[in-house]
Amino acid sequence: MRNTISTILMEPVEIVSWFIALEKLFDQLWVPVELRSVLLRPYLNDRSKALLARCDLEKTGDYKAIKEFLLREMRLPPSIYWEKFNSLTRETSETFQQFATKLMSLFDLYLKSRKVGNSYEKPFDLIIYDRICQEGGPDTCEFVIL
Repeated sequence: MRNTISTILMEPVEIVSWFIALEKLFDQLWVPVELRSVLLRPYLNDRSKALLARCDLEKTGDYKAIKEFLLREMRLPPSIYWEKFNSLTRETSETFQQFATKLMSLFDLYLKSRKVGNSYEKPFDLIIYDRICQEGGPDTCEFVIL
């Protein structure tokens, strides 16, 4: 892993890409879930390490909890997840299953950042709302009530 993955970056879009690349590498190397949080640590930057030091000790051994904590603490806006979801393309070396996993991960992060919950109607309304805003610009979004 040492020559394959870089230190986590500070740019919001790059953080999401970094986690996607890291998970892809973990899957390719068949890294067990219980080792992922330990292997992640050497690649955190100083800010990420400082944030993780404030995290609940019970969660620091869980890779998913660490990922969610860092993404939440770095306060990535929903638009970053949505933009990355829409711009992501499948690499020739990855399977459609791997590509689908990336897309699902980004969409899940987007829904969580928008505090949508588990209902079908809310994501549906949210996608329509975002499409209207995209078409008409920011002024349109002020008048759209879901």
